[in-house]
Amino acid sequence: MSVAANYFAQEIRYAGAMLYRFASGLARVEQRTMVRLLSRMERDEISLTGDAEKNLPKARAILFAGSEDALSGLC
Repeated sequence: MSVAANYFAQEIRYAGAMLYRFASGLARVEQRTMVRLLSRMERDEISLTGDAEKNLPKARAILFAGSEDALSGLC
């Protein structure tokens, strides 16, 4: 599983009862596709490793910094 997919799986767990519609918007896929993806991930018990969870705060910081850089100057 890719780093992005692992990160997204963790974010879904972190958000708890996040709506599929919102999640599909984050991933930019159709809601039906997101439902299937999350169902398969749950079925296959896909989750982050301990090492990945330890690195999650750093990954979030990098992600958000990149988003801020990408969006700066657009507004």
